[in-house]
Amino acid sequence: MPKQEKKQNEEQLQQMYGQLQYIDSQLSELDKESKIIGQKKEEFSKLNSELDKLNKTKKSAKAFANIGAGIFAQAKISNAKEFLVNVGANTYVKKSLKDVQSLLKKQASELEKVEGQVQQNMQMLSMQAQIIQAEMQKSLNL
Repeated sequence: MPKQEKKQNEEQLQQMYGQLQYIDSQLSELDKESKIIGQKKEEFSKLNSELDKLNKTKKSAKAFANIGAGIFAQAKISNAKEFLVNVGANTYVKKSLKDVQSLLKKQASELEKVEGQVQQNMQMLSMQAQIIQAEMQKSLNL
């Protein structure tokens, strides 16, 4: 192989290697995002379960309320049918149990969609990486 072709081949290999590194970093970020989505889904599931339990509790049941920094105070639940929901910018709106559960279901559904998109992106990037690796192998075998 002439010197000029060899140099050009090396430059192409370096460029492909750079692309692989970029794809690897993107895959790593998408994996982190996927794990966060999984954690959120788990939180929603647990919260929905806790809401079901609250719905079945008798009035004036005792509970521990989180007052911050991992500190809890004993409290009595006088109404397990209405909740305050943070709708953003520290604005809270009173919602019924049914509305809260509906909101959680909607948010979980949105997370499912995002999770599907993340998985598709990861598959696409993996396929691109395989193509680049195959091209690199061809270049090395010249």
